[in-house]
Amino acid sequence: MNNSVRLILLATVVSAALAAASGCSAPASNGTAPSDKKPAASSPQAIEDMQNLVYKMDSVFDKYNVQKMSGWSDADTVYLEVRQRHNHREKLSDDELEQLKQHIYSTAGATFKLDIQQFILQEQPNMRGRIEDIDETGKRLLIVDPSHMIDNAQTMPDAAWYSIEETDTRLVQSGSDEPLVLADMKIGQTVDVWGNGLMLESYPGQTSALELVVVKSEENSHDLEGILTAIEPLQDEPNTFKLTLGNQQVVHLTDRSKSANGTPKNSAAELRVGDKVRLWLLSFHMRDQIRTATQFERME
Repeated sequence: MNNSVRLILLATVVSAALAAASGCSAPASNGTAPSDKKPAASSPQAIEDMQNLVYKMDSVFDKYNVQKMSGWSDADTVYLEVRQRHNHREKLSDDELEQLKQHIYSTAGATFKLDIQQFILQEQPNMRGRIEDIDETGKRLLIVDPSHMIDNAQTMPDAAWYSIEETDTRLVQSGSDEPLVLADMKIGQTVDVWGNGLMLESYPGQTSALELVVVKSEENSHDLEGILTAIEPLQDEPNTFKLTLGNQQVVHLTDRSKSANGTPKNSAAELRVGDKVRLWLLSFHMRDQIRTATQFERME
């Protein structure tokens, strides 16, 4: 064996030894480069870091028109719950789900165990109730089911504020696919509503509506009708009035109360003793065991 052959063999042995010591595979004998596979995250801390990173990938979710619902992790897996935007009753296809997963890996620069779960609406609504207040500024509806009490004293009906997202919430009339908008919603309408599954523990609750179907119009949905016999401002609460109908029906009218006659908010000044009015009331008491009118109508 000549010296040049010995040097080639020695270099090969040294290269293999160094590769073994560093944990890397030696180059293939045909001269091809090793595959460009992303590193895998496997430690509990790395998994938690990946979960935090994934939950911030809004641009990825936007690309696939999905909304993240929740995310969590355990010792070796990142879990992600998503739903389609506006199309809340269908799941992503297997191919779409795989593309989303690969995009997440590419953005993270690493692979890891990722379990993507999909949220879809069920057949039955979360609530059938009546729209009892409308917050135009906050773009939300107060929906109340007076037939379902949630406290032992039977004084608190099931009630929640449902936020309306114009690009995500589906609003329709029963029996029609023609879309509605927030301005079509009226106090007194009976609706079926499906939420996003996340409810703030306040009273009334607070959540987002994914789908709302109007099942009954607001016609003749008022709670009281009668002659005003007294109108008294409350001294301790500005822009709030105590109305008396007949001899005993007492309600509060606030600066949030709306006029069904089309006049601006806080227009209680247009009311006079002797007027015949219709009132739409909250199904629960706000103060002093007196119900509040969220809408009034001065009848001609």
